[in-house]
Amino acid sequence: MQKFDIVVIGAGISGFSAAMRGAERGARVCLVERMNLGGNCVYKGLYSLISMRLSLESLCKDHQGNLKPGLAIESNGYKDLVQLRLHAGEVAKEVTEKMHQELKNAGVDIQIGSGDILSPNQVGIRRGKESLTTQADKIIYSVGSTPQAPANLPFQEDAIISLEQIFELHEVPGSILIFGTDWLGWETASFFNRLGCKVFLGDDNPILYSKLDPEIASVFDAEMKRNKIKLLLNKRIVSHHNKKDKIHITLDGDVRFSVEKILLAGPRKGNISGLDADRLGIRLGSNNKILVNERQETSTQGIFAVGSVTGRSYSLNLSEEEGRVAADNALGRERALNPDWIPHTVYTEPEFASVGCRLQDASQKGFHGVEGRCDASQLDRSLLYGDTSALFKVVADRSSKRVIGAQIVSHRASEIIPLVLLAIKKGLTVNALASLACGISTESRGIREAAKACDKALKSRQKASLGE
Repeated sequence: MQKFDIVVIGAGISGFSAAMRGAERGARVCLVERMNLGGNCVYKGLYSLISMRLSLESLCKDHQGNLKPGLAIESNGYKDLVQLRLHAGEVAKEVTEKMHQELKNAGVDIQIGSGDILSPNQVGIRRGKESLTTQADKIIYSVGSTPQAPANLPFQEDAIISLEQIFELHEVPGSILIFGTDWLGWETASFFNRLGCKVFLGDDNPILYSKLDPEIASVFDAEMKRNKIKLLLNKRIVSHHNKKDKIHITLDGDVRFSVEKILLAGPRKGNISGLDADRLGIRLGSNNKILVNERQETSTQGIFAVGSVTGRSYSLNLSEEEGRVAADNALGRERALNPDWIPHTVYTEPEFASVGCRLQDASQKGFHGVEGRCDASQLDRSLLYGDTSALFKVVADRSSKRVIGAQIVSHRASEIIPLVLLAIKKGLTVNALASLACGISTESRGIREAAKACDKALKSRQKASLGE
């Protein structure tokens, strides 16, 4: 029987991250996966969606590099999704091969099969009729989750489907309702809008995402309207029925319309069919989510859980960090997950990204927040590229002048936000960001100008307090 310091079950993003972190720390690690490395994120999630979007852009740009709205659905060559899906599938395989090589180089033992927790120190691996048992000092469970339809809106083949099933579609629907304001729901709405599809984005919540800065949220709303995506917030689906290849929908307030498909981006259910939670003493919450503490440890000592099986909303950055935190704690390093150190990114067009705390939350976290902002009108890049949506906000603590948060709307927000995270982690003052060396036509200049505005606001507050 082989013995490992850590056995990771499930090779999605969080499981891969946990295995790599353990190996980097010098641990003997075994990673068990029944299908493909990368999981749903790579094959039926964000990676595939981005691949399809980029493929679409390369096919549908004019001679100036601008997207032609609706070209993909109007042109016979691109009306179906097969070409885009094939490209996404090829990219997914390349990503899987890259992950496999990285794991191999790190010394991780990769086992293809179904993993079962037999005890807090033993994992069974099944491959058809073959089975083997491995010994594990610690176990990290990362088996993901499955879409769950609400009771009043059950899945219907080829009509009411999960977001994962869009990668099985052959043709672009003429109209869709994406219900549920999951991050991936926003990104899917943006993608289908690019395809020329009429998109409705609905939710029974009154706002899209409560943690977005109000001004950032208003930019998002404006971009949705500019792209003719219809937002239907604070609305429940009262009734729906199929008639002549259309789904006729009634929402609260007697709002009526028809679409060809409904995509559900709502709650998910943990994949725990092979887990004997009662016998192992692992506590579960609603929808089969595994309850964990800030160390990612379950109620059973030595067994950790990461990723969407813990019941939280999808986030690539969160998945990676949970994997690292679990591996560190499995090796006795005592780390707690810090939500303020995890960037949140929405891969729409433009992108939205945030890290740390908003100005509105600063006092709750023990800070006296001061904010600086920079919008498109202040940036040469916006004039060069005709971008009117850019917005950068930096928040600092009035007492220490340290950077404590930022929110960005930009075409490369996902690439810029790590600059702010580094400043937060290192305890840098806002002046450090205000001194960034960056070209006049780069998007990172937006962070620098926002930091300058924040520094100026800090000095004004200081003068005002001295005057008092």
